[in-house]
This record gives sequence, structure tokens and C-alpha cells, in this order.
Amino acid sequence: MAQIIAKLSKERSIGGCALLCQLLRRLLECCPRWLLALWIAGAFQILLPDPPYVGPVGLPTVLLGAGLLVGWFAAFLSRLFLGRGARRTANRVSKHLSKGLSAAAQDMIVEPLRADLDNYAVFVRDLDKIRTVR
Repeated sequence: MAQIIAKLSKERSIGGCALLCQLLRRLLECCPRWLLALWIAGAFQILLPDPPYVGPVGLPTVLLGAGLLVGWFAAFLSRLFLGRGARRTANRVSKHLSKGLSAAAQDMIVEPLRADLDNYAVFVRDLDKIRTVR
């Protein structure tokens, strides 16, 4: 197990959660194969040494069950913490986006509209002057 951890750490720098996920993935790949090999050996009456037992259950079954439970628990915790961070990031992005949108709307919509309204006011004033001249 120490060799696998050392190999995984040397392959690339990965954090603790990623290392745990890699170990769980490899555990979940190996245990079903081990159980399948034991089942085939029993079906064809091939003599193999008995697997180590943890209480009344064989070690491959215990490792498979533990890997699944730890994987589900890690997925739950990851969703919990990542969801919290994602909400915080979404709020921050929303604030920056609303500020940027209001600034862009001010520059691209409100200012040209005010200029057009000022031009219209000048036009109406000029029309009133022309109407009073007659």
C-alpha cells in the first residue's frame, strides 16, 4: 500500500482528497477481481489458499464494502464543501456581474438616451420658438 501511495504521489502532485479517490478507485478495481478469482477457483475446484478473514467475512469483501462506504461518505462531504464554495463564488460573481451590467447599461443605453432626450428637448424648444414667430 505504501508503494501505491508513493507511486501516486510521484505521478503528479495531488491533494489529500484526490489521493483518497485514487486509492478508493484502485481498491474498487482490485476487490471485485479478487472476489471473481476466488469464485472461479471455487467453481472449478481449484485449490487456492484461503483469503484472510476479518471476523466471519473475507478480506476482499470487507475491503470492497469499506471502499464503497468511504467513497460515498467522501462524495457526500465533497458535495457539501464544494457546494458551499460554489455558492460563495456564485454570489461574488453575481455582485461583480451586476456592477458590470449596470455600468455597461449606463454607458450604452442611459447616456445615449439622455443625449437623444436633450436633442428632442432642444427640437421642441426650437419648434415653440418657430410657432411663436408666426
